[in-house]
Amino acid sequence: MSNSVKDPAAGLPPKPHDGWRASLWGFGLAIVVVAAAAVLRWWLERTFGHLDATFVTFYPAVLLVAMIAGGWAGIFATLLAAVAADYFFLPPFGFGVASTGSIVSLATFTCTGVLLSVVMERLRRARWDQAFGAAMELEAQELAAKNALLAQQADELARQSEELTQQGEEMAQQNEEMSQQGEELAQQNEELQVQSEEIHALNTELAAREGMLQKLVDAARLSGDEGKVLNEICVTALEMFGPAALAVVAFEGQGEQLLVRAQAGLSEHPDRWPIEGSFEGLVMCEGRTACLQDTALRPDLAVMGAPGQPSPQAVLAAPMREGHEPFGVVAVYSGQKQEWTTEQFRLAEWLAGQCGHIVETLRLQAALRQSEQHYRSLFENMIEGCAYCQMILDDQGRPADFVYLDVNNAFYQLTGLKDVVGQPVSQVIPGLKELHPDLFDAYARVASTGRPESFEIELKALQAWLSVKAYSSQKGCFVAVFDNITDRKRADSDLRRTIDDLGRSNKELEQFAYVASHDLQEPLRMVEGFLGLLVERCGGALDEDGRQYVDFAVQGSKRMSQLVYSLLEYSRVQRRSLKCKATPMADVLRQATANCHASIAESGATVTGDDLPTVMGDGTQLLQVFQNLIGNAIKFRRDGVRPEVSVSARREKDHWLFCVRDNGIGIPADQADRVFLIFQRLHTQDQYPGAGIGLSICKKIVERHGGRIWVESQVGEGAAFYFTIPDYV
Repeated sequence: MSNSVKDPAAGLPPKPHDGWRASLWGFGLAIVVVAAAAVLRWWLERTFGHLDATFVTFYPAVLLVAMIAGGWAGIFATLLAAVAADYFFLPPFGFGVASTGSIVSLATFTCTGVLLSVVMERLRRARWDQAFGAAMELEAQELAAKNALLAQQADELARQSEELTQQGEEMAQQNEEMSQQGEELAQQNEELQVQSEEIHALNTELAAREGMLQKLVDAARLSGDEGKVLNEICVTALEMFGPAALAVVAFEGQGEQLLVRAQAGLSEHPDRWPIEGSFEGLVMCEGRTACLQDTALRPDLAVMGAPGQPSPQAVLAAPMREGHEPFGVVAVYSGQKQEWTTEQFRLAEWLAGQCGHIVETLRLQAALRQSEQHYRSLFENMIEGCAYCQMILDDQGRPADFVYLDVNNAFYQLTGLKDVVGQPVSQVIPGLKELHPDLFDAYARVASTGRPESFEIELKALQAWLSVKAYSSQKGCFVAVFDNITDRKRADSDLRRTIDDLGRSNKELEQFAYVASHDLQEPLRMVEGFLGLLVERCGGALDEDGRQYVDFAVQGSKRMSQLVYSLLEYSRVQRRSLKCKATPMADVLRQATANCHASIAESGATVTGDDLPTVMGDGTQLLQVFQNLIGNAIKFRRDGVRPEVSVSARREKDHWLFCVRDNGIGIPADQADRVFLIFQRLHTQDQYPGAGIGLSICKKIVERHGGRIWVESQVGEGAAFYFTIPDYV
């Protein structure tokens, strides 16, 4: 403990006038502050104009210097400020005073500045004396406390001295014991030195062998013959373990068994080894390195060995991992009981890691080969042509050409080209870019943006139409999958021509039917009129056969007139424009019933309808459908049976299905299609009069609305006519 006395002046403010350096510092401060005050006074005058208070900035400057540097510095600042004020601010400018007021103000400032400096000096000295006295008093108190502490320490030192004397005697005795132990330690150090040299030599040898093994691993990865190098690694590992190792085996788990992937040291061995009940399987399942120093101690765990050879006496095994999951094991077998060292554990784990990487690589290579074979088979056996191409751009980033990187067999079959792989399309199909710049633009968009596109194009150079789907597998490249649709395009063209011809023919036929039916009205009316006159004027002169012949002619002309009228109505269905709007079918049914009122009243028929929907259709033509179906139901009624007609509708997907059901004579099932043909009748005119065109008109109207019509019936059981009206016509 130090007994030095602290300096009482330490930590106090500097003593006034303490050395010439302090005085020089004070005078320098005075010069700087006065100069700043003069500059401030000059700036104020330039900013605010003439100031009556000449010394407004110099008073604070003198006070500041006196407070910081002391009285002498303050007096020096006062004199320096007076000189500056006289020279710069009191007229006439320069040295000399022109007025008495200026002399008085200068003298007042000088006296005041000196007085302030003296007062500040006195205040500084008083503060220093007060602080010095307080410091001396505090130091005295601290010295008293230290003296008391020193007295206590002296007593403590005396006691410690006695204890040290006793401890010295004990330490002398301990020194004798330690000298004996030192001799023993020296002997042990000699033994440890020998062991250290042996371990160093072993580590050097292991490092060299690990380096050699790593070179084998690197060579395997470069050569690609992973399986062969895996065996070489096992051979090298067997040499690294030295005489302690009998064999090294690398297993891979497959199902419930371990598959031997590589081994060294066994002339014969089983290809597979069970996981359950074996030490190797236990290590793989638990995922941690373990050993058996004596296999006889664990008879419940089987250890693999060569058939016909003594079983291994010790084994060290480390798991092979894929990520964090163990999938195999590397086992090192010994023919004698073995205490496995830490270095051997480390070597086994390192060996398992390297073998694991190689086995994993072998598995990935097998999966990759299988995947490549699978996709190559798909690629080559595609019906569509497929081409993998790389787009070539010019300096402005525009498509200039593309190169065929790979194509399948269908490509050659559909295009007729040969040996295009590696060739630019400008050489394979010269002039393709000039003929089809839009094709190049589409491929360039796909290769740059990755968005797939599909289109149809006529390649004039190949004289073929192609349906193309293009997508990008990587930036700058694209895959074009295409099919030759030349035959389909030709068939479409032929079909369009046929449709146009049919449309033109139908229009001509409709025009002919309309004109013919319209123009035949007048001749028929003339025939009927003259036959009537013949009967009226010459009826008495005709015999029975003559009157019968005239009657046949009149009936024939009437039937002819009815047929012409029906044909005119049929042609009007097609010629009239379809005016579709929301049409309540209940209202249409009521109107149709009203139009058939006479026949309904005559036959005593009943017509009922469920809640019918509102559909998009032409109300006038739909009225014809209901009117014809109800009229037929009443006409073709059974003798003695009162006609009953029911109309219903139900919703199906995107259309309404209507049904008009009656209890009439019915229709043979084999005639269900014939009844919708124009002028096709199932009965004679004498049995049931009519032109045989009503159902044809119904069929035409329903088909114009985009629906279809059919009948389900049995003879004698009535008929059910179904027709559909889609939501949108």
